Amino acid sequence: MLDFSLVTSYVTNNAINKFREIFENLSKIKPDSEIVINDWGLLSISKQYKFRLVLGRLLTKQKKGQRL
Repeated sequence: MLDFSLVTSYVTNNAINKFREIFENLSKIKPDSEIVINDWGLLSISKQYKFRLVLGRLLTKQKKGQRL
C-alpha cells in the first residue's frame, strides 16, 4: 500500500471551506494521510482529523531561494 501526502498552499478565507470538504473526504478514504500545512487557518481545521501534520515552509519560516 502506498502512503499519501497532501501539500497545501497559502489559502484565502473562501478556500478554507473547500479544504474542509477535501479533509472530510480524505479522512474517509485515507485517514492516515500526511498533510503538509502552509497556512495557519488550515492548521486549525486540520487538527480535528487524524492526519499526520507537518508544518511547511511558510509556517516554519524556512529560507528559500536559489542562492541558498
